[in-house]
Amino acid sequence: MARVDCNVLPMSIFGKHPRYYTKDLLRQILTHYKRRHLKRDSKSTLFRYLTTLEATLADKDQRIIGEWMKQRSADRPRFSAFVANRESALEEHSSDELDVTHSKRRKMIAAPFYGEDDSEDDMLVANLKKNPSPDISVPQAPIDCAVCMESLEPESFYQHKITPSCDHETRICVSCVTQSIDIQILGISWDMIKCPLCPELMHFESIKEIASEEAFQRYDRNSVIAAFRHMPNFTYCLNVGCDSGQIHGGGDDQPIMTCTACQFKTCFTHNIAWHSGMTCSEYDEVLAKDKERTEQEAASEKFLTEKTKICPNPECGLHCIKASGCDHMTCKFYKC
Repeated sequence: MARVDCNVLPMSIFGKHPRYYTKDLLRQILTHYKRRHLKRDSKSTLFRYLTTLEATLADKDQRIIGEWMKQRSADRPRFSAFVANRESALEEHSSDELDVTHSKRRKMIAAPFYGEDDSEDDMLVANLKKNPSPDISVPQAPIDCAVCMESLEPESFYQHKITPSCDHETRICVSCVTQSIDIQILGISWDMIKCPLCPELMHFESIKEIASEEAFQRYDRNSVIAAFRHMPNFTYCLNVGCDSGQIHGGGDDQPIMTCTACQFKTCFTHNIAWHSGMTCSEYDEVLAKDKERTEQEAASEKFLTEKTKICPNPECGLHCIKASGCDHMTCKFYKC
């Protein structure tokens, strides 16, 4: 599956960089607003649906999605539940506003008795308690990524720890973190993936959020294979470049194992590439003959080493053996 190229997407969707969206988050939003999508749709297709949705939603709905995406992934509720809770909170707020209006009316009636200035002050205090002034957002300075050295907006960095046990700031941009995890998935054992900034091991959910889809599928497959490899009849595919494996139910009775990932054929009995043109019995006979020939060659080599001497003539070099007489030997080879 091809990796989503965020360079062709908008820099911000509902106030967040596209890299912050997982397929699950995209599906939650589309499902809530009843936008048709299929389970097999790629992440690129889901992004296309989301950008179309953004152009049609009211400002209120866009703010709701933006607030939901700002929450930490570990604390973020399902989108439908978030919307329901927010609507409930708005209803309570409207009820409070109604109480304030009634209070204002009572104070206006009481103003002639307590003084106009006192009434206005009291109403101002009550209004401030019910409606505190909104936070004023101050633009943040760009941050230098510790890997690519680019000066990027804070939205280009993860706003949470890469692993739950990390105790450092995230000084690597989202793109560089993803590249680091993808490279580790390709090069090392699935259970040794670490944070790019510290030796803390990555958790499954963190890798699922950060890694590209293609790399995560490889990681997920490797973790499943690791869980199965100690089971009876589990066999790795021997094809170069394929790291798949499977449980071969046929055993020695059906020795041909065809890899479900690459279709490469392996001999389950001998744990080699399938010996085409020969049954396992025929292959065993070939192995026996090869073994006998190898043993004979080894015995001959041992005899030559222990019982013979090599002729010192550089142009000869044959093995000589003393048949009789003194230790003085003469090579009888006709060319020597």
